[in-house]
Amino acid sequence: MSYRLTPLLVLSVALILIVGCEKKLTRDNWEMIKIGAYEKVDVEDTLGKPQTKPFDDLWWYHEGSREAKIYFEADGTVKAKKWLNAKTGETAVVPEGWIEK
Repeated sequence: MSYRLTPLLVLSVALILIVGCEKKLTRDNWEMIKIGAYEKVDVEDTLGKPQTKPFDDLWWYHEGSREAKIYFEADGTVKAKKWLNAKTGETAVVPEGWIEK
């Protein structure tokens, strides 16, 4: 009986690892975040927990060569966002021309 459970157990563990290791820090997920509409809980649902929160109004994500910064207004809505992929050189800032302070 234990031999029949082994393949099922291995398959279950593999599935959990695959689903649990889904990368949330992607350009597509970053693009989904809407300025003025998304709140902190929405950002966390989209990108996961930030690696760093140096200030209450800044969440910083980094994974490999990818980096995202999300800036919040005092009311907790997204004020601006920044994307960087050091490997490809891809960068983006929304709103365009926004400068970090």
